[in-house]
Amino acid sequence: MTERVGQFLAATYHGITSLRQLALAESELKSTVEKVEVWPIVDRLNSALVAIEVNDPEDVVDTARRIDRAVYALSKAAGSETFTQESWRAKRQEHMANLPVELKQIVRQHATRLQAGILS
Repeated sequence: MTERVGQFLAATYHGITSLRQLALAESELKSTVEKVEVWPIVDRLNSALVAIEVNDPEDVVDTARRIDRAVYALSKAAGSETFTQESWRAKRQEHMANLPVELKQIVRQHATRLQAGILS
């Protein structure tokens, strides 16, 4: 579980970095940035999410899906206008908030219970 979530979060952070490039790009460059920077990481993120959905407890799945929805909303926003550094940071915070931290806390709780031999 921890490895899958680690891969998902790494893909998420990479995706957000790619979306930043898209968000800051001028309109005429957005299509190219999207193809080169964003789409390759979308596959990685989706694969990591599916692995979590198949293997992990519902609270982990639910939080990972919330992160996925936030990344999707950010992708729509990044492609729709040209942001400044500050406006992109605010948009990212609006959508992501503390979701990655929340997911890590949930996984740590599960890992601790598993290590203690508690299966549910």
